[in-house]
Amino acid sequence: MGRLTITFSGICTHFYRCIPVGAGPNTIPLRSVLPNALGVHFGMVRRPETEANDPVQPMYYLMPHIAVVADTETLTPFTQSNYLYGAQLEVLNPDPLQGIFEFDSSLANGYHLPDFVSPDSGIQPSRDVVQDGNAACYFDFFYGKGQVEGDTNLTTVVTIETVAIPPFDDTPRVRITPFESSLMEGPVDWTVDTNELFVSNQDFDASAEDKPFDFMLNFLTTFPGIPRFLTQNVPGMTSLLTPLTPPLLSEKMATLSEAIRELGPEFPVRGKELPSLVQWLASRIISQGVDLDASCSDSHFP
Repeated sequence: MGRLTITFSGICTHFYRCIPVGAGPNTIPLRSVLPNALGVHFGMVRRPETEANDPVQPMYYLMPHIAVVADTETLTPFTQSNYLYGAQLEVLNPDPLQGIFEFDSSLANGYHLPDFVSPDSGIQPSRDVVQDGNAACYFDFFYGKGQVEGDTNLTTVVTIETVAIPPFDDTPRVRITPFESSLMEGPVDWTVDTNELFVSNQDFDASAEDKPFDFMLNFLTTFPGIPRFLTQNVPGMTSLLTPLTPPLLSEKMATLSEAIRELGPEFPVRGKELPSLVQWLASRIISQGVDLDASCSDSHFP
């Protein structure tokens, strides 16, 4: 019997038993959703009015993020990897005898998106994002086990037992199927000889991100979206924040502008504008490694 271990990190929300299967009453045991976070976001958010929270209503910016799946944590010339900009991932040979997917420990150990907004906000999964394919990636699990790992810098780890399905042995096999509206090519089948996958949705330039606010991108998977009011500081956000001034914003946008110049006059590749942009962003992420601070911890719903 084989085994596949999948580690999720970054901007990713795990929907536990709340995404419907078809029109019936059944739900998917676990759907891990990596939202499309390729855009640059600007905004203002109000925090609880306490003496410690300064400023109470800070402005923020958020840099583009890109979703990547790889069979090693640190990429090498022998690593299998794929950039995700609209695809469904599934394990092709799970052992059904291992039982329906469940978490080994309570989800209370994870970060829950509803905990950071008012009950009156009406927060719920965004159908457009979590069901209709307006996302970077879905990874559905019907079998196996999951657990939240870490203290403040959290990751979600899923373990699945796999079986032999002739003509293949029990080595884990994963399929990447583009959504109908996706520009990705596929489907693609992987034989995961490392028995591990690392799935992350990471900032293209960790040195230029607005770290205290990064976690709010997880709310892209929900309705009504990135909140304007918080009931408590989100992970990675300190009580005392550096005000976002025009000179500071100009400096950060200049960093992005300089990175864009690196693309050169032949960008984008004609007919492959989005794939070539995604590959460029992902190459910057890969060169820096995966950021696992609290603001880039993944989240859970409900």
